[in-house]
Amino acid sequence: TEKLKKNKSEAIPYFKQSLEYINKVLETDPDSIETKSNKAVTIGKLGDHQGSLELCEELLQKESNNIIILTNKALALTDLGRKEEAIKYGYDRILALDKDDKTARERKGRLLVSLGNYKKAISDCFDPLLDGSKYDLNFLHLKAESLRKDTQNENAIITYDKILRIDSNDTAALNDKGLSFMNLEQYQEAINDFDKLIELNPN
Repeated sequence: TEKLKKNKSEAIPYFKQSLEYINKVLETDPDSIETKSNKAVTIGKLGDHQGSLELCEELLQKESNNIIILTNKALALTDLGRKEEAIKYGYDRILALDKDDKTARERKGRLLVSLGNYKKAISDCFDPLLDGSKYDLNFLHLKAESLRKDTQNENAIITYDKILRIDSNDTAALNDKGLSFMNLEQYQEAINDFDKLIELNPN
């Protein structure tokens, strides 16, 4: 987390410089939707999420089906803590335009998980993603995490086993599989996973 904060802090001068350039471009071409869209992203990166949202709303009045702008709107709503609106007015609209948009589906799933709606995250997002990429470790982890948080520990373990068949040294899967066994009070199985985890990562 500290590293992420540092990286964001170090990027601020870059985004400020970018914003100066964007504003100069808009002086000569004030109606450029692409440039305004870039501005929405940039001011969002600088922390002006409300301003980013308002600019996206303005642009969507002209191009209501622009997936890039809809994505930026969803990101701004998420940063403002308005997660349900990000799903409804951002990612759901994107998926209505392009049901195969994996990024939108994954982000929607992550928001549903953060809202505690694990079953919907699995049925609407992670299972459809896995239909097309059943060996994708990222999607398998997202599904397994949702199952575990939804207290579907047996199914979570099955999913973690799928991950470990692909990568037997996946430490996150070993750790979370052990936690699932603990939730089921199957302590010896949990210890077995934690012992292997310690072997792989003694620190």
